[in-house]
Amino acid sequence: MRVRVLGSAAAEAVPALWCECETCAEAKRDGGKDIRRRCSYLVDDDTLVDFGPDIFSQTVSFGVDLPRLERLLITHSHEDHLSPVDLLWRMRGFSQVSRQLKVYADRGALARIERETKQSFAALSLEPVELVPGRRVVDGGLEIIPLAAQHGPEGEQALNYVLRRGGAGILIANDTGWWPEETWAAVSGLGLRAAVVECTMGVSPKSIDHQAHHLGANVSLRFRDELLRLGAITPDALVVVNHFSHNGHCLQARLEDFFAPHGIEVAYDGMDLDIPPG
Repeated sequence: MRVRVLGSAAAEAVPALWCECETCAEAKRDGGKDIRRRCSYLVDDDTLVDFGPDIFSQTVSFGVDLPRLERLLITHSHEDHLSPVDLLWRMRGFSQVSRQLKVYADRGALARIERETKQSFAALSLEPVELVPGRRVVDGGLEIIPLAAQHGPEGEQALNYVLRRGGAGILIANDTGWWPEETWAAVSGLGLRAAVVECTMGVSPKSIDHQAHHLGANVSLRFRDELLRLGAITPDALVVVNHFSHNGHCLQARLEDFFAPHGIEVAYDGMDLDIPPG
């Protein structure tokens, strides 16, 4: 299984729109891995996790062939993870679309697509599939296990995902605070070889211990350690932190200095994760 990180930023991107902080100034000056689009992932060229406002840039920069996609997984409907307007261009007259695209999400995120596009799923050549935490789905050889995240929006269940195919598996767990007990129980003993762990609040002294709705870097370490304790990941698993806010002092070098001694890698836009079979 190969997972490409298409975006590594939280809602405002990096450098953040409108921001004059030191982190954004350094990102503008130095470029490279410090330029971060909103969070999204491509799995094996046929599955996209989240569809945010940077999708056009991501397709051009990282070779994402949207017509090849078989499924779209949405973690939640916050604007940095779901941009319904860009699904409008699947309509007849805007594009030639030869097949339906399955959209997996909580019912709240599915409702937002219809509400904001003002179109039916059929008109957009989309097939909605409502997910329930803990209820496993298999599609085209891809096993999808939705997990209850500790995150908004109100009236919606945000999701994290375990994805497995051909013996390889990965946890994608950004946009969550410390998990509820039922989610920890759901991943116990899975023995995954890779995990992406939330780290929105970064290494800022003001937020490094944050654990509600998002995680600071110290809590990201605890999160990884709990995955290990439960056997959710193997001792040699690839662990990557992702989803960074500029408010968390998220420059790549600062994050690497913090996480490298703990055996954790820091995501950047375009990073490829190759996950071997377990």
